Amino acid sequence: MPKERKKFTFSGNLARRILFICVAVLILPLTLHSIFLYRQEVLLQERDVRASMKAIGAELARALGHQIELEWTVLDSATPALLNQLRVESWTAPANARLHFALVSGSDLLVGKREEARVAKVFRHPLSQILLIQDPPFPIDVGLAGTLPRNEQWIEQFSIGETQLQLEVGTSSERIANLQCKWLLLRVGLFLFLLIFVGGTIIWWLYRKLTSPLNALQLTMERVAEGAVHSRYVPKWLGFEINDIGEKFNETLDLVLEHQAEAQRERSKREQMAFELKIGREIQASLFPSHIEPFAGVHISAAYLPAKEVGGDFYDVFPMSKDSRLIAIGDVSDKGISACLYSLGLRSTLRACARSDCNLLDIARQANDLFLLDVQESGFFATLWLAVLNNEKLQYVSFGHPPALLKRNGEILELSTHGSAFGLMEQREFKIGEIELLDGDVMLLYTDGAIEAHDANQTLFGMERLKQTLQSASSASAVLKELVFFSQNTPQHDDIALLFLQK
Repeated sequence: MPKERKKFTFSGNLARRILFICVAVLILPLTLHSIFLYRQEVLLQERDVRASMKAIGAELARALGHQIELEWTVLDSATPALLNQLRVESWTAPANARLHFALVSGSDLLVGKREEARVAKVFRHPLSQILLIQDPPFPIDVGLAGTLPRNEQWIEQFSIGETQLQLEVGTSSERIANLQCKWLLLRVGLFLFLLIFVGGTIIWWLYRKLTSPLNALQLTMERVAEGAVHSRYVPKWLGFEINDIGEKFNETLDLVLEHQAEAQRERSKREQMAFELKIGREIQASLFPSHIEPFAGVHISAAYLPAKEVGGDFYDVFPMSKDSRLIAIGDVSDKGISACLYSLGLRSTLRACARSDCNLLDIARQANDLFLLDVQESGFFATLWLAVLNNEKLQYVSFGHPPALLKRNGEILELSTHGSAFGLMEQREFKIGEIELLDGDVMLLYTDGAIEAHDANQTLFGMERLKQTLQSASSASAVLKELVFFSQNTPQHDDIALLFLQK
């Protein structure tokens, strides 16, 4: 069973990324900023507290001194009845008390006037009342000298009028820090509340809108992967770069489909071409003579090795009369079906011209004229080696074709007349070569595919190797075997046609 494709979504990853971005970009910087502001505000608060303590202490000491002086005046001028109404008390004054004095007795402040050695009239005031501050701006302690706790870090002292008393106003940095800490917690809590409920709602809304294009693109990709290749991404609102990616995906998919269609068309063309080439090779091979009868004591063998493409190589031995034969081997320029058709046409022309009343010159002239009519508009031409074998006499003519090789008494001779190729121009006169075949002579006719065969290192077989092969060869098949062995099964780019004559 096919393995089920694992599906994925962008939602979880994107949600984690958004959360990470919020924490990294919003919460952490703002928290660090709040802590930094907290330290700054603590320092500013400390300065303001010290200034406020001085102002409060000075004002309270001035008011308290003014009240003490006023009570001293009352004690000096008031009648006993008035003093009784004002609840003035008789008090045993200390031995060292001055005439007018103010001192602390327990939790009370005594403001009095000494009348006798140890008797004084005094106003009694609870310290908790006269040193009370209404709605202080920060935690603060007020007392007379020596009454405040010693753990107060900041204590400001102030003289009270004409008395020997001193007013103390004190607080601690810890109180101020705690006060700012509460404010910090309140501010951070408010910030988190706004972030979670207000910002969270906005982020959730944006998240839904931003993930919609991603999910749509993912769905389109999954449908394409499942085979719906005509599915396309539709741009979404707030898609931004995702819309651009989706458009690129659509363009890429269109290009891929276009390339696939083009590749399919090319594949069909190649398959059609291969089919046509196969038919061409089969037709070409079927027209080669399967067996050539010996003539005038000459045994003739043939071999053919086609290349990948259909070529223009051909060979044949045409009977002209009871005593003569026309031997032909040729190669039409270029490759493919056209070259194959032209080579078959030239072969048919030579067969038609091979009559007993024609000599080699007439056959060559008529065949060139007819071939020129066929190829004059196409640019094709053909190399050709023709010979008429009459008993033991061999007349030959070469039209741009590689020379035939004749082995006689261990020596290799080249038989060629160096004529122009067929189909280039009208030719009325040809140089004819003539030789008599002797017993033991061996002759090899070949196309240029034989000397241009190459190995894996692109080294050509060449003329010299072909001559060496002829020294020991006994048939066309033996020569072809050496060519195949040299090539080491390297694909050849040209057909190889061989005719081997042995007397």
